[in-house]
Amino acid sequence: MNKTASSKPVTLFHFKDAPNPRRVRGFIAGKGINLALSAIDIEKGEHRTPEFKKMNSLEQVPVLALEDGTFITESIAICRYLEEWCPQTPLFGDTAVERAEVKMWNRRVEIEIFETIGNVASHTNPLFRERVVQIPEFAQTQREAVPKKW
Repeated sequence: MNKTASSKPVTLFHFKDAPNPRRVRGFIAGKGINLALSAIDIEKGEHRTPEFKKMNSLEQVPVLALEDGTFITESIAICRYLEEWCPQTPLFGDTAVERAEVKMWNRRVEIEIFETIGNVASHTNPLFRERVVQIPEFAQTQREAVPKKW
């Protein structure tokens, strides 16, 4: 396979209700990129099929498929790729200070908000039963912490 930095993004594999794919879809909309979307129903286990595992061995969405057969996973990695591929309307900033501020706020949101909400989901949602030992009491402490982090 000839993999180049300029390969055209072809399809974003996502789940409509998951926060990380939603983040990428928002980024795509903000940049005005027209991209095919392919829904993966994680409630039905479509992310655990052998075909999907070839795209992402961690069985997670989102996944960005490129025309050269490359698959990019992780929401920020996908957004960074799209920023480089389509530099018009720079959403990661124009200057070193702007780029640093965007990175700072992204990390704060990931660590303080997403991680806390993710802990609630991981410890209460049946979808995660096979992945973690669920501790409902921990989920409750995290649920109570979320409003304090806004």
